[in-house]
Amino acid sequence: MSEKTTRRYEAEKAERARRTKLTRNAICIVLAVAIIASASIYVNSASAKRAFTAVEMSGGIGTAKLSAAEYEYYYYSAYYSHMEMVNLYGQYGLDIEAPPTSRAQWYTAKYTAEDMTWDAYFRSQAEKSIISVYSKYNEGKQNGFKVSDEKQKENDDAFAKLKQDVLDYKGDDGSTWGSFAKYLRSRYGSGMNESLFRKISEVTNYVSAYSTDKQDGFTYTPEELAAYYTENADTLDYFVYHRFAVAPQDVSDFEDLLSEEEFAEVKAQALKNAEDFTKAINEAILTGAELPEKPEDIPEPTDPDAEPSDTDPSEDPSEEPSEEPSDETSEEPSEEPSEEPSAEPAEEPSEESSEEPSEAEPTDSESPEPSDETTDGEDGDDTDVPEPVTPPDYETIFDGTAFTELTTEQQVARVAAAAFYVNETTYKEYADGAATKNETQGSSISELTRAALVLASKGGSEPLSWGITGTEETPTGYEIVLFLERDDNDYNTADVRFLGFTPQKVDKAYFTDEAGNVDQAGYDDSILHPEKYEEESAAKAKAIADEAFAKWKDAGYTLEALEALTEEYGNDTTIGGDLLEKFARRGSSATDDLLDWIFGSRKAADYKLIETESNGTKMWYIVYYVADNDNERDILSDNALRSADYEAWNTAVVEGAIITQKWGARFVS
Repeated sequence: MSEKTTRRYEAEKAERARRTKLTRNAICIVLAVAIIASASIYVNSASAKRAFTAVEMSGGIGTAKLSAAEYEYYYYSAYYSHMEMVNLYGQYGLDIEAPPTSRAQWYTAKYTAEDMTWDAYFRSQAEKSIISVYSKYNEGKQNGFKVSDEKQKENDDAFAKLKQDVLDYKGDDGSTWGSFAKYLRSRYGSGMNESLFRKISEVTNYVSAYSTDKQDGFTYTPEELAAYYTENADTLDYFVYHRFAVAPQDVSDFEDLLSEEEFAEVKAQALKNAEDFTKAINEAILTGAELPEKPEDIPEPTDPDAEPSDTDPSEDPSEEPSEEPSDETSEEPSEEPSEEPSAEPAEEPSEESSEEPSEAEPTDSESPEPSDETTDGEDGDDTDVPEPVTPPDYETIFDGTAFTELTTEQQVARVAAAAFYVNETTYKEYADGAATKNETQGSSISELTRAALVLASKGGSEPLSWGITGTEETPTGYEIVLFLERDDNDYNTADVRFLGFTPQKVDKAYFTDEAGNVDQAGYDDSILHPEKYEEESAAKAKAIADEAFAKWKDAGYTLEALEALTEEYGNDTTIGGDLLEKFARRGSSATDDLLDWIFGSRKAADYKLIETESNGTKMWYIVYYVADNDNERDILSDNALRSADYEAWNTAVVEGAIITQKWGARFVS
C-alpha cells in the first residue's frame, strides 16, 4: 500500500472513531436526561414518600423508622388536634390562636404562643406524638402485651365504619369523596393510602389498648385510699355555699383617652370603690343595718382631641342649673356597672390532650361529614322576655338583727337580698338564694374562695366572709361568700337507670287567638301563647310517661323490660335510658327530687315514676335502682392516684427518646 493510500486510510479511520464517540456521547446524554427526569418524577411521587425513611426514633425504649408519608400523618394529626382546641375554646368565648388558612403561610407565619412558625410547631407536635406512640408500642411488645380478640374486632369494625362513612358521604352541594383513597390523601397528605393508614391504625390501636391496660393495672389498698383522701380532702370534698361578686366599674373605654399612668390610677380607683362597697355590704349583712349607697361611676375623661363646641353652654336652656336637691333620697337602687361577673366564675376548660392519635374510628374532626348542630328547642324567636321582678323587702330583711341570731334560711335570704341589690338583673331568685347557690368540688373553686370555705367549715371563722377575686397580686373584683355545708363524699354510689320524658311539641290546633279562632300563624305558638303551650306540651309528655310506665308494669317492672322501653320510645321522646354505673350524688345535673329518691336508702330493683322540675320545666322520669356500688370517697381517691401514676409512667416511658431527621425527610411536604 502506498504512503498516500495509507494516510487516507488512517484519516478515514480517525473520522469514523470521532463520529462513533459523538454518537455514544449523545446517547449517554439522552439516557442521563431520561434518568434524571424519571428520578425527579419518582422523588415527587407518593411512592417515594412511602419508600424512604424520613425520621428515626432512638435513645429510648427501642427504635422506630417512619417514612415521609407516616410522618405527615402525625403532622396533620397535630393540626387537627390544634383546630379542635380552637373550636373548643371558642365555645367558651376564649381565644386560642388559629393557623393561617393558607397552607403556604405555615412556613413563614409565626405561632406566637410557641414563638416558632406554624410549620415548626406542627413538626414539634408530630415528633412528640411519634415518640409517645412508638415508645409505648415498643414497651408493650417487649412485655408481651396482646390486643384482645374483642378489642381487635371493635377496631376492625371502626375502620370499616369510617371507610363506609367516607363512601356514603354526600355534601349539601352534591359533592362526594369518590373513594376512600382520595379522602386519605386529602386529609393526611399525598403519600397516604389505605394499607399505610391501616398499618398506622393498628399501631395506635395497640398503644391505646396497652395504655388502658397499664392504667387499669394500678392497684391500691383501702388504707392507701383513705390516707390519700384525708390528705386531699379540701380539694375532693364538695362545698355548698352562696356567693356573689362585686365588679369594679368598667373603665376600658378610658384607656385611649389617658396616659398609661393616668389609666392605671383610674383602674385602681375603680377597684378601690368596689372594695369599699363590698366591705360595706358585708357589714350590712352582719349587722342587719341599712344597705350602703352604691359607688358613683368615675366620670369619663374629656377627649383632648375632641372638637370644641361653638355653642355657649350658658345660652342653652337645657343647661340651666337644676333645683336644689331634696334631702329625701330615693330608695330605688341606682344602676350597677354593666360589667358584673356571674355568680360562679367560668372555669377554663381543662386541656385533656391524649398523646396517642385517635383510633381508626373517626373523631368529630375526622368525620368526613360535617355535623349538623340541632337543638331540641322550639322554632321561632329565641328572645327572652324578662319577667317583672319584685325587689326584696329590704326593711324586713335588714332589720338590725345580728347575722348570728338568724336562722340558716334567714341568713340565706339576707345574703341573696344583698346579691339582688348589687345586681338585680342577675339575681332574680333572691327569695331562696337559688341564683347564688353553688355546689362545687374544692378542686374547681378558686384558691382564695376555697381557703375561706375550708376555714368556715372547720369553725375557724364566721360562715360569712368577703375577699378578692383573681389573685392577691392582681385582683379583679371582690366577693361575699356564705358557707352552708361541706360534703365529705362518704356514701355508696349507685348503679341506676333513668328514662326521662320532656315536654313535647304540640299541634297548633290547640291554640286560638283572642277571638277564639284557631291560630294558623306561621311562627312558634309558644311565643304567642306561652302558658297554654307549656301546659299542653307538659301534659303530652306526662301522657307518654304514664303510657310507658303502664307498659312496664304489664311487663313486670324488670330491668330487661325497661331496656326494651328505651328502644321503643327512642331519643325523640326520651332522655337517658342508659345504665349509669357509680352514679354520684354530687356533680350531676339531676334534680333534687331524683337525688333524694336515689340516695334515700334504696335497695336493688326499687323503682318509681318521679315528676320533677328543672329551670321551670316539668319532666317525668322512670327510675330503676339496680344496685349499690363503691364508696364515693374511695372512687375519688382511686381516680386521683391512678391518674398520677399513669402520668408518671407516661413521662418515664419516653425518657431519653429523640427524633433524628433522615434522607427521606426531604420528601415531607
